[in-house]
Amino acid sequence: MTKHKCSNMRLVIAGDIIRLRRYEKPVYSGFTRHRQVLEVEEETLTEEMVSDLDKAIDNERDKMLDKSLDSRARSNKRARREVINLVNANFDRHSKFITLTYEENMTDVETAQKDFKQFIQRMRRRYGKFRYIVVIEFQERGAVHYHMMSNLPYIPKKKLREIWGHGFVKINDIDRVDNVGAYISKYMMKAEADIRMINKKCYTTSMNMIKPVVLTNPWEIAQFLRKNSLNVDTNVEDKKRVFTSSYTSEHYGNIIDIEFNLTPNDEFRLN
Repeated sequence: MTKHKCSNMRLVIAGDIIRLRRYEKPVYSGFTRHRQVLEVEEETLTEEMVSDLDKAIDNERDKMLDKSLDSRARSNKRARREVINLVNANFDRHSKFITLTYEENMTDVETAQKDFKQFIQRMRRRYGKFRYIVVIEFQERGAVHYHMMSNLPYIPKKKLREIWGHGFVKINDIDRVDNVGAYISKYMMKAEADIRMINKKCYTTSMNMIKPVVLTNPWEIAQFLRKNSLNVDTNVEDKKRVFTSSYTSEHYGNIIDIEFNLTPNDEFRLN
């Protein structure tokens, strides 16, 4: 029998960024969706029926396209949160943030993805199994370019451009960025509802990425907050608490998000 879990809290630990979400109504997990299969009896179609069917198919195709774009926008919102957590769990302001662009107006996503895959293969041969995450972005003219965060060592810009081989390379300065995950996720916005990205992910990661720690047990969350001296009471000053927001959800009622930033001097304790 499948065990269903219930909680009204969720804590994500991603590097030095701690994010707590509290729900007014409990959130249930562990359910499995079942698809219903309908059997249709065979029927001889007349020419008129075929014409009507073609029109119906065209209408449904248009509706499905609109739904796909809406779904893409929603899934991209989830993807941005995943990117933020993954980046913060693996990188910081001292990591390398590289932008790869094309000299020509490359608009074909499939070709661009092959080019990037080959770039990573060439980089692997030279620099081993480094960690990376890359997000795709489209310029106003529709051209593809990539933003990559990695734990690579210093590499001269000229060398990177030779390895990329398709155009320009920019090494971005992120020394003063507190939340590097939020910084890179903003570049995903233009790909949010682009028709070329339907059924495609807006980001790719290496296989050796460190996963963020997620806690949903209220007791474990309370223990973690206490051990790390993190105060969720907004009436009490806490310099580590950098962000608080609230909004209302149809399914979960009032939702409160609280974000903490730990410093290198903080002694992080999970257990």
